[in-house]
Amino acid sequence: MKRAEWFSVLQNQLLQLKAADFVGVVITPATATKKRKRSTVRLTYVLDQAEDWVTVSGVQKRRQRSCKVCAPLRTDSKKKSFATTFFCERCSVNNATCWLCNKIRCQYKGVAKTCFEIWHDDFDGDSPCFG
Repeated sequence: MKRAEWFSVLQNQLLQLKAADFVGVVITPATATKKRKRSTVRLTYVLDQAEDWVTVSGVQKRRQRSCKVCAPLRTDSKKKSFATTFFCERCSVNNATCWLCNKIRCQYKGVAKTCFEIWHDDFDGDSPCFG
């Protein structure tokens, strides 16, 4: 029996249940819930290194993501943007992480800066970085 067929059979069985079928059922007591610890709110922009690991050819390395600043600043369309393992936690929203390089790789308006500096000094870094 395929999964979809099994779900269909299960749904039909559940829809056929009557109130009498639940007589004598003991309610499971609620377990004590733990409150989640809130993460501290950053008041300044700081680069954090992601703790996301991947194994490549038997070697464990940090997973790299495309930098949000390098990608639009690359003049040669044939070259890929640089990859980074660093992100700005304050600019990230939920699962949309703002990945930024921590090395000087680009020049913006004639000044060599890190992508982190370009994002916060020259771009509107106060707005969140989505995806």
